[in-house]
Amino acid sequence: MHTFKKYFLLFVILILPVAANAVENIDSVLKYAWGDKLGWINFNPEGGGVTVSNTLLSGYAWSANYGWINLSPSNAGVVNDGHGNLSGSAWSENLGWINFSGVTISNGLFSGQATGSESGTINFSCDHCAVKTNWQEATASNRSSVAVVPVYPQSASIDIPVAYNQLIVSSSNAEINIPLSGGSDVKGVSFSLTSDFDNASIFPFQNNLAINICPLGNCPTGNYEVWLKFFSSTGHSSAPQKIIVAYQSVADKKCDDDRENFLKKEKERFGAVNLALSRRLSGLILLQTEDLGRAWYVYPKNLQRYYLGCPQDAFKVMRKLSLGISNKNFTSLSSKDKKRLSGMILLKVEDSGKAYFISPIDLKLYYLGRPDDARRIMRELALGVTNKTLSQIKIGE
Repeated sequence: MHTFKKYFLLFVILILPVAANAVENIDSVLKYAWGDKLGWINFNPEGGGVTVSNTLLSGYAWSANYGWINLSPSNAGVVNDGHGNLSGSAWSENLGWINFSGVTISNGLFSGQATGSESGTINFSCDHCAVKTNWQEATASNRSSVAVVPVYPQSASIDIPVAYNQLIVSSSNAEINIPLSGGSDVKGVSFSLTSDFDNASIFPFQNNLAINICPLGNCPTGNYEVWLKFFSSTGHSSAPQKIIVAYQSVADKKCDDDRENFLKKEKERFGAVNLALSRRLSGLILLQTEDLGRAWYVYPKNLQRYYLGCPQDAFKVMRKLSLGISNKNFTSLSSKDKKRLSGMILLKVEDSGKAYFISPIDLKLYYLGRPDDARRIMRELALGVTNKTLSQIKIGE
């Protein structure tokens, strides 16, 4: 029986968190916060407990549903600026990081909210929850003896090439890895897709930081901003740094690969130029009926054909081969003008670069809005042709 008790006590000791050196100073009654996903969180549980000091929070809080929450994990933790303004993150094995930057302590009472991607929102200011500590903000008479000496991370760097005075990463994968370097003064890192770092968590510093620039999925091709900050052991951060991620969507990457292979095959099929045929088809959109209905545009100025395979292809052609026109000249276009400009793409330089196509078939103006719209309209106005016909028109680059 004594042996059983001895091993039982040893088991209990092993599963409890290691106690901090400081004595817990959370009230024995006013000790509960409320999580919208977690339920009650106890900041003065049996076998744990949280200690508030002038520089940090240490110890463990307890969630009956998710277990221990460590307020001072290695290389991170919740920081107190000496005035009750908290920052930094706690760690839970089951919930990940929990950001305390929205929490303050005033007259011993916690207020505000801590947040995490898995934990949801933990409220300290609700009708039936309250967490109180006997820690008080340093007064004017003794503040100098407890003030936190700020340490700012100096050695951190982002190890990617600089182009056009910007840090730029090209990727066709929404999840990117950012290589980082840092010395012993760098303890944490935080990232955000916006410059305000709203609800951003602080993670232990790591040499490869995985970031998903498209957490909701289905992001279009374009440039995306990622912001980084580095943190020292006192919770003080570096100035934010911006990275530009030149992202290409999966669909666009597939389209680019298809275009490259197709154009290689098409150039091998190209024969002698037939100028008479090229002039007759000038300005038209041609559909390659013997090869999946692929679309081409015959540019009137050089009588060469340009591939319109993907929405971005149509958009690039529209921008590259367009003719700028003022609002005044656009509104005064006559039938004679339209005939002269038949097959051209007009770009309204004084109206946000809106583009219009003058169809050689009916001499009407067709608005080319978004890339998808431009491709759809061009295909609707297309003329079906054979591979033999196309092989006599030079391919434009």
